[in-house]
Amino acid sequence: MFIVGAGNLAGQATVYLSKYASAVSMLVRGGSLAKSMSHYLISQIESHPEVMVLTQSTVVDVTGETSLEVITIADATTGDTRAAPAFALFIFVGAKPHIYWGADAVVR
Repeated sequence: MFIVGAGNLAGQATVYLSKYASAVSMLVRGGSLAKSMSHYLISQIESHPEVMVLTQSTVVDVTGETSLEVITIADATTGDTRAAPAFALFIFVGAKPHIYWGADAVVR
């Protein structure tokens, strides 16, 4: 399961969903959570063994036959991309998202 975002809502979702998923990965565009998330949430996320925070990361592609199967993650530092199996992708980008590329395909 993947969560895109670095704010408090993304952090709360990560903590909550980690109770039900075997692994949760947070994809954070910036270099850390410190600028955008409360300290108590960062502490909970960092102490959870099933949660991984991937900084400098963005989703560049999603694929699947009838549902989500794979996401492609880009590393902003190296420029490398990698495919990761995924069954869920939650996007928490704020009250007024600056993402308009998927308006006809993504419920937001």
